[in-house]
Amino acid sequence: MADSWEPILLSAKVFGHISQGLYRTPAGAIKELISNAFDADATLTRIHTDFPRFETLSCEDNGIGMSSVEFKRLMNRGIGASYKRDSSSGETKVHRRPLIGRLGLGILSLAQICTEFDVIAHHKDSKSAFRATIQFLPYTREEMDRITESAEDNIEGGKYNIELEEYDSSKQGLKIFTAHLREQFRKRMKSTLQSSANKRLVGSIRPYKTFDEFLAAIYNPFELTLSLNACADYDQLVFGLALAPPLPLVEGRNLALNLPMVRERQATLKKYDFEVQVDNCTLAHPVYLPSDRDGHTAMQCHLKDEEVEEFELIDGAWKEKCKVKKHNVAVEKSDVTFRLYELEYSKPNVAGRPLAFNGYLVQQIGRLYPRDIQGILIRLNNVAIGKYDSTMMEYPRAEGPRYSMVSGELFILRGFDDALNIDRDSFNELHPHYIRTQAYIHNLLHDLLFPETWEEEKKRNRKRREKAERATRRQFLQSYRKITGEKVDSIEFVEKKRTEESKRSGDTPVEVKSRGREIKIDKTHPLLQPVFRRRKYAPLVEKLVIAFERANLEGGASARRELFYSLLAEIFSE
Repeated sequence: MADSWEPILLSAKVFGHISQGLYRTPAGAIKELISNAFDADATLTRIHTDFPRFETLSCEDNGIGMSSVEFKRLMNRGIGASYKRDSSSGETKVHRRPLIGRLGLGILSLAQICTEFDVIAHHKDSKSAFRATIQFLPYTREEMDRITESAEDNIEGGKYNIELEEYDSSKQGLKIFTAHLREQFRKRMKSTLQSSANKRLVGSIRPYKTFDEFLAAIYNPFELTLSLNACADYDQLVFGLALAPPLPLVEGRNLALNLPMVRERQATLKKYDFEVQVDNCTLAHPVYLPSDRDGHTAMQCHLKDEEVEEFELIDGAWKEKCKVKKHNVAVEKSDVTFRLYELEYSKPNVAGRPLAFNGYLVQQIGRLYPRDIQGILIRLNNVAIGKYDSTMMEYPRAEGPRYSMVSGELFILRGFDDALNIDRDSFNELHPHYIRTQAYIHNLLHDLLFPETWEEEKKRNRKRREKAERATRRQFLQSYRKITGEKVDSIEFVEKKRTEESKRSGDTPVEVKSRGREIKIDKTHPLLQPVFRRRKYAPLVEKLVIAFERANLEGGASARRELFYSLLAEIFSE
């Protein structure tokens, strides 16, 4: 390649954003290359990470490619300054996909993980081809900040070298390759492999054979993945690259596929005919719902009824009634009930522009695992913006563990474009569309979801407590029979009607008959009312008073003492 380098010129605004680090994760940077391929009408995008060495990285697609003219325009202040592709319809030409990218930033997305990369493009429309090398200047963060503050415009962000090649239709598309990965990226990817989900599943560090094998490792019921942060960075990369693009859900693994709206979206995504491979594994939307400690699956769940519920949306002075469909979900061979909410909102004018979205929320019993799928994920043009937001868009009230039981997605149909930050990973939280959507979610959670979760949780805790009490009572009675030789098989609670005489005579609060089959306890007795006041101590108090009253039936002090301490030892050995 001829040694004729040209500067990459950026506006001060774009350079400032790059200086702060556009993307939070490697997946966030690489997903921009996938978005470029989607917009280029590619049907296949291949990413290779050189696992487990991580010496190189490549991304190759079979889309329409890029012309040298367009590439040079991007290098000369075109990045971040204009729409990267003109389309009056907002769709791609071949597959009629909604365009994702706007500002051409994807070409610089690799700046966070490499210092230099090569681009090879064979452009379908112009029947032309070129090869280019891009180098990023080794600015420190302090230098970039200083340049951003002092420069008015036309900041040099790096340099490029371009050479034309002969067009080959069999090579149509775009290929990006780098052998100049940043050392911290390589070290991090390699050093965390010992904690990979695959190592825990199969006992060795090796590439995943299929994406199903990857998901089996992440959702391993025998060793729960509490958080992706506990896995290798490679696992986080694969999961992030599967979550971000417009890819269909894994069939049979997400409860939301029972909704017509989600099934329709699933069919649309399949029509896009877009495949993404990472190290030869074909990706899909990776979220399983439900996903709990008990290993319940979507295939075990059935929608048993549907209700339309109403809540009030309050956005400042704006108030309106909104409706959602609530589906109660039965689980085979289980008494738990999940809930699936179907969301839809549309207004022609929110701060002068239309806003419309739909989506779903799944509310399961117990925490979702891994915790990275707890919360709400917003998709714009079917692309995930950032990660799941476990704060529920900064929900202001304390709801304890109920946050961790809800997962869902919002699909923005109209609006939000101006609310999207330049990193395509977050929103301007002061934008009216974001604020209205936030109010919708907060009011829905406060008025409908969390109150029902609270009632469900109270019922579940009551059942769990009663079950535990029955178990400890059976164990105590077994010890009681062994020590006393009596055939007592039950403990009953009664309420006695006392006369003034019985109150004066001090009738016993516990009836323990040496030949009876049951022990009767009167919790309304004046002596017992104070000690049964704290519910959590009630099971222990119950056994102590039985031990005391039974010991009192013995003839002498020594016998009473011996029996009482024998029963006491059994109580505290449980």
